[in-house]
Amino acid sequence: MGRDAAIVAIAQQTATRLAAIARDADQLAAFGTALVVDMASAVNWLEVRDSQAADLLKRRLFHISTEAEACVRNASGADKTRRRAELLVFVMATADNIRALADRIEADQQQRQEPPAREDPNELLSPAKLADRLGIPSDDAKTRERIRKRVEEWRKRNLDGGWIEVTDPRPREPRYLYPLGKVWPLVQDLKRSN
Repeated sequence: MGRDAAIVAIAQQTATRLAAIARDADQLAAFGTALVVDMASAVNWLEVRDSQAADLLKRRLFHISTEAEACVRNASGADKTRRRAELLVFVMATADNIRALADRIEADQQQRQEPPAREDPNELLSPAKLADRLGIPSDDAKTRERIRKRVEEWRKRNLDGGWIEVTDPRPREPRYLYPLGKVWPLVQDLKRSN
């Protein structure tokens, strides 16, 4: 199971567990710290792609934790009933948000696993050609350099990964060519972060 798939599984389990214990402030209070810890990897994933959404999710998780503790500790009578009802609504909405995040991670993972349709996964491309396929403008030297570095790191870890070394490359021509199907998942996220 890949890293993203593990994050999806954790997010789905957390959402299910949250929904199951939403009516019980005592269990929510006990689950509060674990909730924040369990969701750390999903929050980190989200921070890379959407920092505002990550901040919102963190605030919601901490709110559930602190409000559940407050309901258990010092709320009494009608106030306790009202606070628990408000917390129930908030927890259910947060569980739905976590499920939506899991769906988003899963969709992102599926999109990154495959090169664009009608592309030959065995086609050998230079980092510059990969950048072109991603639609990175030629004047965006920073992103193009990130693509080059990322595929070079991959090459160093995958000595038998299907890449080839160009013998006697001309000046300003690539020294290495990479199989599209294997490096596409590595560089796809650079387009989104761009």
